[in-house]
Amino acid sequence: MLIACLYRPAAKKNTFSDMREDFDLAKIELYSNYTSNFHLEVKIAILVFFMGCRNHINEKFKAVFSSTNTTKKVDKSGWLGFFYDLAGPKTGTFHDVAAYNIYELFVILEKLILDAEQQKRSHKSKK
Repeated sequence: MLIACLYRPAAKKNTFSDMREDFDLAKIELYSNYTSNFHLEVKIAILVFFMGCRNHINEKFKAVFSSTNTTKKVDKSGWLGFFYDLAGPKTGTFHDVAAYNIYELFVILEKLILDAEQQKRSHKSKK
């Protein structure tokens, strides 16, 4: 299913954030019929590439993915909640945020985290 999701065909109208057609679970299940015929070596190569991309993002945005920034209360709303929480005067509406490139979202989120950490340090030093 991961490979089928990654191998979505190009959209008829390309956006800046994703050139592939919008995610649709029913279509992904159809695409999985096609991608299930890939040779094992190809599937493993795609998985390794995906893992490398994930690791690259984790390293590039350490403030976002560090264990010190996790909260005890886990937000179960996923990406929709993330877009909703990030929407505002500086970033735009929910739909604007949802259309951002993933790297742009991580840059914004990392800046918010680092700014909050700086404010905490500044507040503690004034006491």
